[in-house]
Amino acid sequence: AAHCPAVTIPGGSACGGPINTMQDIVDCVDCVTEFKVDCEVPLAIPGFQAYPGECVAGVSTPTPTATLTPTPTTTKTVTPTQTPTATLTATPTVTTTATPTVTATKTTTPTPTATVTATKTTTPTPTVTATPTKTATPTITATPTATKTVTPTPTVTATPSACGNGALDVGEDCDASAGPAGSCASASNTGAGFICSGSCTCACPASVTFSGDATAPESLLDTGWTGISHRAPIIANGDVTIQVVSCAGSSRPCGVCNVTGPIENPQADTGQLHTRRCSNDSSIKCTTNAPCLAGSGTCQFYFGSTLPLAAGGVGTCVVNQFNGPLSGTANIETGQAVTNALLTARVYTGPTDNPCPRCSDVGGINDGIAGGFCDDGPRIGLACDANGFVPGRPDFGRTSLDCPPPAGTLAATLPIDLSNATAPVTKTLSAASPNCGDGSGEKCLCDTCNNAAGTVCDDNADCVAVGATICGGRRCIGGTNDGGVCNSNTACPGGGLCGKAGEPSKASACLDDTSTVGVFDCTDTAPVDQEGECSQGPVTKTCSVASGHGQRSCGSDVDCGGGAGTCVAGNRACFLTGGFTGKIGTNTLIAVGMADVPMNDTASPTLAAVFCVGPTTASAVNAVAGLPGPGRVTIKGTAVGAP
Repeated sequence: AAHCPAVTIPGGSACGGPINTMQDIVDCVDCVTEFKVDCEVPLAIPGFQAYPGECVAGVSTPTPTATLTPTPTTTKTVTPTQTPTATLTATPTVTTTATPTVTATKTTTPTPTATVTATKTTTPTPTVTATPTKTATPTITATPTATKTVTPTPTVTATPSACGNGALDVGEDCDASAGPAGSCASASNTGAGFICSGSCTCACPASVTFSGDATAPESLLDTGWTGISHRAPIIANGDVTIQVVSCAGSSRPCGVCNVTGPIENPQADTGQLHTRRCSNDSSIKCTTNAPCLAGSGTCQFYFGSTLPLAAGGVGTCVVNQFNGPLSGTANIETGQAVTNALLTARVYTGPTDNPCPRCSDVGGINDGIAGGFCDDGPRIGLACDANGFVPGRPDFGRTSLDCPPPAGTLAATLPIDLSNATAPVTKTLSAASPNCGDGSGEKCLCDTCNNAAGTVCDDNADCVAVGATICGGRRCIGGTNDGGVCNSNTACPGGGLCGKAGEPSKASACLDDTSTVGVFDCTDTAPVDQEGECSQGPVTKTCSVASGHGQRSCGSDVDCGGGAGTCVAGNRACFLTGGFTGKIGTNTLIAVGMADVPMNDTASPTLAAVFCVGPTTASAVNAVAGLPGPGRVTIKGTAVGAP
């Protein structure tokens, strides 16, 4: 409300005045609460204390005179403590102005007199307190009549509808007639797009769009155990929209809601990515499977544009597609969220400086205008709309789903469990974790199952679920027993080999003193951010971001364009998971997510996920990244709720 009600505490101070600060609200609530208490007590026990004059005066506010007309019919029923029964007939006169007084005169045999006094604020929720002084069971008939159930010394509160009275009353989300102060945005911390309903409530969001901020320091991708592919930047403009359903509250506050999706972005092709495309050709936009059937595809949702990655002299282009629906929960008031999401990541190999085909469009990103042309892939020379870019990697250019990579460069189709939360997410070593493949006797977080598909896993239970048995077990690769469990090549006739795809797994690539108990070389140096550093090496050299070629490995500044000091040496990055058998370290890989309390349905959370990444068919990719191995991503962005 814009003003505090003008009331005076019996024998005390007065309330009233404009509300401009949070302290004004606190002072007003304290004062009005004390006024109500001090007026209700003498009304409940009139034989001990006269009713204070300050309470009779009531509240004076600038609201015009109103007439209260109760519509329900009420009957009072009390369990009697005496046997006599009295019948009382009263015809009360109720006149409500800014300071109304309601008096009822009752006649009985014997003839008791009951006085009912109501003190009504000009906010439309008056408090009427009735105090019978007898323990009989009366039946009271009044005009208009109402049905009430009370105890021998009751406090009866009548709450008529006050929606539309020009004031934001207790219990209302909003009141459209109160102007800006009664809008959903100011009254319920709700986005400007929400309209106050006829019942003075504000609806819960119907959708939330998350837009990742690729320039934020928190937005990083770590892939594999070697550390070479850690701290990679993410693609910009990767907007994702989900539906909000089944909230705990039917209006504000909404509390915890279920989320499903994804659904198409509300501003697709007008500033946001059009995410729904054909699985067999991402340049074809769709709403049903019909446009995709000619190529045996289906209409699917994509997660961002094509993602260029490069490290250790090896480039890859990753196309991320949602594999099935999303599910989870989100708390609309606190901003906390947990989402279950599965991706299919198609990994293509490509040049280090431009792993993905580039789109020459220099106009607005995701503006729906195909203002450029693809420079590679099956649509080389064809029109495209730029969908995203990687900050700090100008060589990558702008990429587009209109420009898919060449089919012949596909190195893997990997399942990725991108389930995430706005809180720390962990993956922890245990006795059930697979043995590392390097023969160290350590435990590693990720490996593959002993089946033909080489399903990525973090324990045997993952393998049993797909019909295999051992996480980290060997199987026949090729031959007539392809995928069969084996211990030697003799079990793999027809030219097959007994082994596992990818690189033998390790905890890290650090130069660790494995012969000394209690020594682990990977430490979290400043800033402490759950990213380790191999303090004893190995050392790698990469071009600085300032050189414009931050994706390149280098031997000298010449490799980075010639700028002095642009070829920078540094100790290898590492995951802080290497202490399971007693070395100093941790058994837990942590991705640090963080919730952000929404303001007007807008928040800036950090989503976090940890997962396992399987090997590809490109040995160079496996060797550089360390695959199979763990993956971790954190994405800071903006989440906006909408009607």
